[in-house]
Amino acid sequence: MVAARLGVPASTAHRWMRVAEAEAAPVMRPTFVEVVAERAERSTILVRVGVAEIEVNAGFDARLLRELADALGGGT
Repeated sequence: MVAARLGVPASTAHRWMRVAEAEAAPVMRPTFVEVVAERAERSTILVRVGVAEIEVNAGFDARLLRELADALGGGT
């Protein structure tokens, strides 16, 4: 049992779990927006996923961008 490995009573471990579940951050759902280029010569866009910002250049790897967004919690 985890509580025994941590050297705490089971009731303490149970209380910790209840507190952690109550304080858990809400699941962020992705927000989809339409991207409209202001100028045709622009070849870089800035993508925000939560608080992270990703600069995307022309010719980017879409699969890599999706994996990165998923890793940052913006996927699904």
